[in-house]
Amino acid sequence: PLNKGQRFVILHAGCKTGFLPGCELVFKTLSTDGRDYHSEMNSVIFNKWVEEQLVPALPPKSLVMDNASYHSVIKEGTKAPTSATRKGDMQKWLKDKNIPFDGKMKKTELYEIIKLKKPEPVHKTDEFLRGKGHDVLRLPPYHCEFNPIEMVWGDVKGYVGRENNTFKTNDVKDLIIKGFKTITPEKWTNFCNHVENKIEPQYWKSDHIIEEIPKIIINLDSDSDTDSDGDHDSEGETTDMYWSE
Repeated sequence: PLNKGQRFVILHAGCKTGFLPGCELVFKTLSTDGRDYHSEMNSVIFNKWVEEQLVPALPPKSLVMDNASYHSVIKEGTKAPTSATRKGDMQKWLKDKNIPFDGKMKKTELYEIIKLKKPEPVHKTDEFLRGKGHDVLRLPPYHCEFNPIEMVWGDVKGYVGRENNTFKTNDVKDLIIKGFKTITPEKWTNFCNHVENKIEPQYWKSDHIIEEIPKIIINLDSDSDTDSDGDHDSEGETTDMYWSE
């Protein structure tokens, strides 16, 4: 039941041919009320798993990863200042990068320069994997539907939920392992094909529609001598209106 008893954190990886061998990691959280288990999955555990279990099992080339916080730790010294950074630290960052700025600039003005000049963040995990010959494809934020493993987790958790009658932690762990075995290579293939052939095309199609929306400018100037099909606004200003037929 929710918020009652300990939880398990689960890591695994897979592809169209099934789970990658030796990549399962299942461990019980220390929290006894089930509320703080998210904090127990961190970058230290994740990077250890990447180095010791994932890399030896990875096929050549690439890896798809979402943007969970423990996936996305920035390499020290490569993170650009944010809007909350102290003004002096912003100035130091700009000096270190040999980026010109006026010493009389306000903090907001400095940050505008930083936004234009800041490089892409370097993630520690990505750099490590590149060193091992793998490219990392990061999914867009908040778009977990592009990751087939989300459907895998849904099936595994559904299996555990249906079969869990004792609510004992050791029994639940056994059910998780058995749940992995229910996800056959055929299921993995179907999940991957679903993302590639249904989810992705839907987004490509909607993206194309947005790009094709014509820009139609209707002059709503109250001082104009010509008639308009639209209403004037209170200031008599020209308004851009966008729509798609």
